[in-house]
Amino acid sequence: MRKFLHQALLGLNDWYRYLIVFLLAALGYFLGQVPFLLVIWRVMESDQSIGEEEFNQFLSNPDFTLFNLSSNVGFLLILFTFICAMVVFYFSFKLIHKRSFLTLITPLTQLRWSRIIFGFGLWLTLTALLELYFYLQAPEHYTFQFELKDFIWLMVISIFLLPIQTSFEEIFFRGYLMQGIASAVSTPVIPLILTTLGFALIHGSNPEVTKFGLGIMMTYYILAGLFLGIITLWDDGLELALGVHFGTNFFGAVILGYSGAAIQTDSLLKTSELNPQHMVVGFIICALVFLVIAAYTFGWKQFNYLFHTISDDRKRLKSETEIDYSKFLVENE
Repeated sequence: MRKFLHQALLGLNDWYRYLIVFLLAALGYFLGQVPFLLVIWRVMESDQSIGEEEFNQFLSNPDFTLFNLSSNVGFLLILFTFICAMVVFYFSFKLIHKRSFLTLITPLTQLRWSRIIFGFGLWLTLTALLELYFYLQAPEHYTFQFELKDFIWLMVISIFLLPIQTSFEEIFFRGYLMQGIASAVSTPVIPLILTTLGFALIHGSNPEVTKFGLGIMMTYYILAGLFLGIITLWDDGLELALGVHFGTNFFGAVILGYSGAAIQTDSLLKTSELNPQHMVVGFIICALVFLVIAAYTFGWKQFNYLFHTISDDRKRLKSETEIDYSKFLVENE
C-alpha cells in the first residue's frame, strides 16, 4: 500500500500548525530578500543615473547588470531568499509538527538518491534534445558565450545552492501541503489539483508572465505542477520530482537563458527568440516520454491511484501509527 500521502499521520497534524508553518516560511522568504533589497538600494543611492525606470525594467527582466552587478552575484541574491525560507521551514516544521523532515520526501528510512539522479539526468537529457531540435530549426537565434571564471562560479552556485531553491518548492508543495491536504480528503487527485494550482499561483508574478502573457505561462505552470505531482504519487515519493525540478532550473541557469527569464545568468547559450506555445508543446512531449520511461524502469502499475479511495488506508495507518512507528515503513523496491 502506498504511504507517502499518509506521512502527516506521523506527527501533530492540527490545521493551525500548517498555518503557523506557512506564515513562518513566508517570513523566512521575505527576510531572505533583505540582502537583495539592500544591495539594490545601495547601488541606486550611489549611482544617480539608476532610477525608477531602471528598477521597473529590472522587474520585467531581472538582469542585474542594470545595477552594475555580475549575474553570479544576482543569482546568489535570488537564491538566498530560498535558502532563508528553507532554513526557517525546516526548523519550524520539526518543532511544530513533531516529525522527521525526511517524511516530507519519502516513507522510507532513507532517501532514494538513485531516483533523484535518474529524474535529473533523464529530464536534463530530454530538455537538451528538445532544445537541440529548436536550435536546428533556427540556429541564428542562438549565441554562444563562455567566460571560464564566471562559468566556474556559476557551476558552483548551480550545483550547491540551486538545489535548495528547487527542493524548497518541491518539499513545500508536493511534500508538506500535499500530505497535509491528503490527511483530510478522500482521494489523491484532490491534493494533486490544489497543490498544482498553488504552485502555479506563486509563479504568476514571474517576469515570464509579463513577457509572454498570463494565459500561456499559467498553462505551462499548471502542466508542470501536474506532472511533478503525478510522478510523486505514482512513485510514492518525492525523489523523482526533486531531480526533475533541479534539472529544469539547472538547464535554464547553466545551459540556455533568454531575456525575461526569472533566472538571469551567464549561461552557455542565449536565445533571442522563445516561442511559449512551442515551449508548452515541447514540455508535454518530454513529460509523456519521461512518464513512459519511468513507468517501465520502476514498474509502475497502479495508474488509477489518483482516484483511489484513501480514507480506509488513512484510518488503518492512523491506528498503526499509534502502536508502532516501524509498522508503516515500507521496504525499498
